Amino acid sequence: MKPVQIHAAPGIRKPSTKKPGAIACPGLVITYSLDELVAGTTELSRYTRSLACSNGYGGSTTILPTATTIAFTPKTGDVITCVLTYTRTAANAKLVIVKQSTILSDSVNLGTNPKAIPGAITRYAISVTNTGDFPVDASSIRISDFLPPNATYNAASPVTFANGPTPSGLSAFNPATMVKFSNQPGGVAPYNYPPNTAGFDAAVSGLLISPAGTMSAATGTAKPSFTVTFQARVD
Repeated sequence: MKPVQIHAAPGIRKPSTKKPGAIACPGLVITYSLDELVAGTTELSRYTRSLACSNGYGGSTTILPTATTIAFTPKTGDVITCVLTYTRTAANAKLVIVKQSTILSDSVNLGTNPKAIPGAITRYAISVTNTGDFPVDASSIRISDFLPPNATYNAASPVTFANGPTPSGLSAFNPATMVKFSNQPGGVAPYNYPPNTAGFDAAVSGLLISPAGTMSAATGTAKPSFTVTFQARVD
């Protein structure tokens, strides 16, 4: 393959291609670093990469790079050829979980700019996104969460489930069968406590949420996701 001649000012980064390239330096002192630009929806995080460089000038003392993070400075007479190779990693699911809390109301401000004061109602939202290129094993997702010491679970408001912009692919959510509760210190197992659904239940210390079905794999920029929410009162 014909070498590619690169001429650049010192310090400029030049993207490589997947074809071998050669760098000829007739006298300039130039520092190079090689990298790859992504095309389309390709995600480089799903590949491992390796860099192999050789020098056509046998008498050179230039230290060749072994990774794209290593800069190198060719010397006069060097003809350096580098090949950047990407190897697809094995398909796998990769879940990203984010928890957020929102104050819905308090006894003083009601719903206008509410504060986390005693009596305030807080909504907790747990979002799950599959960024991997493989589906999650069927009915294998388990979300466990505990209540803070100063919060009382709102058992009158069932746990809700909502798909994200790219639907999760999971089965229809049923809080009666897919949510279990703990009354143990720290909100841990066993999750066999029946909450008082008439209102706030201070005995609830933790939840176990187990959606059913198979969560879809990500495809390009489309990443399946869902969010579950529940409410509590600030004490």
